[in-house]
Amino acid sequence: MKLKAFKKAVFDYAARIGLKKFELFAKENYKFEVCVSRKQMEKFSDAFASGCSFKALKEGKSGSSYTEVFDEESAKSLVDDAVENLSLIDTSDPDLIFEECPEYLKIPQYDRTFEKISVEEKIEWVLSMERSAMESDSRIIIVPASFLNHKRSETFISNSAGLEASFTQGGGMIGLVAVASDGTNRKQHNEYVIGSSPEKMDPVKIGITAARKALEYLGATSIPDGKYPVIFAGNVLSDLLWLFFSMLSAEQVQNGYSLLAGKLGQKVLSEKITLVERPNYPESMFNTPFDSQGVPTREKLIVEKGMLKTFLHNMKTARRDGVPPTGNFFHEEYRDKASIRLTNAVVQPGDLSLEQMLEKMGSGIMITDIQGMFSGGNPISGNFSFGAEGFLVSGGKKDHPVEQIAISANLLEMLSHVRGLGKQLHISYPFFFGRWAPDIWIDSIDISGSSNA
Repeated sequence: MKLKAFKKAVFDYAARIGLKKFELFAKENYKFEVCVSRKQMEKFSDAFASGCSFKALKEGKSGSSYTEVFDEESAKSLVDDAVENLSLIDTSDPDLIFEECPEYLKIPQYDRTFEKISVEEKIEWVLSMERSAMESDSRIIIVPASFLNHKRSETFISNSAGLEASFTQGGGMIGLVAVASDGTNRKQHNEYVIGSSPEKMDPVKIGITAARKALEYLGATSIPDGKYPVIFAGNVLSDLLWLFFSMLSAEQVQNGYSLLAGKLGQKVLSEKITLVERPNYPESMFNTPFDSQGVPTREKLIVEKGMLKTFLHNMKTARRDGVPPTGNFFHEEYRDKASIRLTNAVVQPGDLSLEQMLEKMGSGIMITDIQGMFSGGNPISGNFSFGAEGFLVSGGKKDHPVEQIAISANLLEMLSHVRGLGKQLHISYPFFFGRWAPDIWIDSIDISGSSNA
């Protein structure tokens, strides 16, 4: 049974047994992945999965159920199970469905360009990345992983208030990890390109770039403990901002787990920082016209010149605060518990090239990578401590590579002392939503190194 026919069977049966408010949410996901190491296939996946959830509401309570089978019997079971689960719920915070007639952003549908490339050609892309890295320099001793993956997600939502909408999003990523050795030391670097289309992805260039950057880190040493002026590469700024993004959830704010509670309309970051959410951003894999409740997404200022402009809301948190929902409540999979998050987060760029920023700073440290992103930071306090590596900056230029250091600070305090922003945006590895940020120059932070450095 097709999804639309299944939805009709579900809704007809729900109405027949007396339900007045209900919602069907469905997702169809396609994922492809190939990974090669030492010319041998390490991983191959070509998988499709689909399913839906049904939510029944009565007297403010809700019950949910799930299925991956679309037929008449499953339609009845889906509704009956949700009603049974509803009877077990006891809550003082009534659930909701979206009952407006919204206008959604006109977002181009993903055109499945990755799926039009043959499997053989995709495998050759991955092999050519590995070859280009290995052949670029004799000091490249191994490529632990050369990979290509892409995905497509089709989302459908319909409810008893007459809402019915769907969209398709997707894209892919190719990348490589290269390991360099000078006979004494080994260093590795990963390089990747992400986008909604393969047109701008050059496997040979990616392999050569990964190899070159791995070679740059050979001979890295630690530095003495101290306070240093720091430039964070754009990808590192995006990773650090992960702590800030979690603070924006109105649910976290209302539950007392956000450092931003009570600071709406106040200056929380440097006036040099403006953060925008853009649900329709060029080349993003995460463009979406509505969230998993059917609430329209929209472009909005999160932080404007350092001032906090809005929290991110689902329908419940919005009702508690007496504001409209912001379209930021998402299921990653149809069975997953939904969470409040962004679609595409973009830190507006500044006016400095990296070379100009380095020259203005003169001496200090450039951090190009951090470790422990999900374990070294506290989103409630804003404090973090991460392992890091990068380069010593001397005479306004990148100098010696640096490793075995740790950076520690409070995120909000650190981002209140910004000296400059780069003019080029860098995309970061896609964890659930898109993130773009420029290089950023910070006055100084604490760096722990080695007393023997």
